[in-house]
Amino acid sequence: MQQLLQQKRAIFSGAFLAYVLALSWLNWQISTPATSMSEFGFLFGPEISRILAGEPMTASERMPFVPHFLASLARLTDEPFAHLLVKNLLFQSLLLIVFLHWLEKLRWQPVALILIGYVLMFPQLARHGFALFPEEGYLIALLAFLFHGLLRAPGYEKLWQFLPYALGCGLAFLTKGSTLLLAPLLCLLFFIRTARLSVLVLFTGITAAAMLSWGFANLTHTGKFPLTTSYAGYILWTGNNPKTLENYPAQSLDPIAKQASGQRDNESEQGNHVDACIHGRQKKERSQYRNRDADRRPERDAQF
Repeated sequence: MQQLLQQKRAIFSGAFLAYVLALSWLNWQISTPATSMSEFGFLFGPEISRILAGEPMTASERMPFVPHFLASLARLTDEPFAHLLVKNLLFQSLLLIVFLHWLEKLRWQPVALILIGYVLMFPQLARHGFALFPEEGYLIALLAFLFHGLLRAPGYEKLWQFLPYALGCGLAFLTKGSTLLLAPLLCLLFFIRTARLSVLVLFTGITAAAMLSWGFANLTHTGKFPLTTSYAGYILWTGNNPKTLENYPAQSLDPIAKQASGQRDNESEQGNHVDACIHGRQKKERSQYRNRDADRRPERDAQF
C-alpha cells in the first residue's frame, strides 16, 4: 500500500514538473520578454540595475523581494529563460505541496484529479502565475500555500510546523505593497484557527520584522519611513482615472494613466495592445450602451 502511494506521488510529481516546464516555455514565447533585466518594465528594470551596481533601491518604488531575487538570478547566469525556469520551479513547488496533500486527503479519487486539473488550467494561474514579473507570478503560489496552512493549522502540534507559513507571511509582505493589510490579517487568522498565543507571537514577530526592516531601509535611504511603496498612490489613481472605462482592459492601466495625465510612454505600450478588432468591438458596444442610455434619459426624467 505504501509503495503504491509512493508511485502515485512520483507520477503526479513528474506530471506536475512537465506542466511547469511547458507553462514556463509558453509564457516565455507569449510574453516576448526583454533580453536584459535592466529593460524590465513596471520599474523593475531600473531597480534591478541599481541592486546589481551595489546601489540601494530608489524611494521604495517597488517592494524589495522580487528585484533582489531577480538580481540574484542575474548574478548566477545571463540566460533569461533560465531565470524564468528557476523562479517557476521554486515557487510552483509550493503548489505541488498543496496538491499532494489534498490528493492524499481525498484518497486519490478521480474527482480530486479533475479539480486540480481545472485549477491548473485557470487563466490567471497559467498566464500570470508563471510570469517572471510583476509580483502576481510569485504571490499566487505563495498565497495558495498560506491558505493551505490555514486549513491545516488546527492539526499542527509543534510550533516549528508553523514556521514555513510565518516566513511565507513575511515574504508576501516583502513581495507586494498591497499585502500591508493582508499580512497582519493572516497573522490573526492563524491565531484564530489555533487559539495559541505562541503562534500569534511567531507570526507577528516575523511579519513585524519584515515590515520594520523595510521601513528602516527606506528611512536610511530616503529620510522617510514608509512600510509600503511610493508607487501605491499612483496605482490607486490608475484604477480611478477618467480613461479607465474607455480603454481597460484593451490596454493596461499604466499607459492609460499616461494618457490621462497628457503624457506619452511608448515603451510601456509594448505588449499592452490586443487585437484591433476586439478593441474596436468593445468601443462600439460601449458607444451603443451610451446611445441607448441617452435615448432613455428623457423618459426617466419625465417619470420624476
